[in-house]
Amino acid sequence: MKSKKLTISTFLASALGLIVILKAFIYVLKHFVFQTTGENSLKVDESDLNIAFVVVVVLLLIRISYVIVKHRIVRARQTQHINTFVEAKVESFVCAECGKKVSEKVREYCLERPNKFAGQVYCYDHQKMIKL
Repeated sequence: MKSKKLTISTFLASALGLIVILKAFIYVLKHFVFQTTGENSLKVDESDLNIAFVVVVVLLLIRISYVIVKHRIVRARQTQHINTFVEAKVESFVCAECGKKVSEKVREYCLERPNKFAGQVYCYDHQKMIKL
């Protein structure tokens, strides 16, 4: 059986859940158990728990921000890569002689005949000028 990897986000969410459960437990102790039994001498100090709660919430917000920023960077790089690919493809649809745009069919025709066009793409007018 494959073990699951504990991520930072999962750890922080679990810690936050544990702190909330502890705070709820202390609340129940203070308001129901101690009042019912009449024990006023027992005091529960929640200051450390409150500090831990704030720290975990801040760390979780930082982690969420990091994941969002990382996702945006990856998406921007993908978009940039696609734009570069499209620009490169469009540039390869021009005549090597005059720079005039040619259709994909003309490009394929030239590239399928490397002996005649030497791997270059030529518009229809310049194709007629090239002799075998």
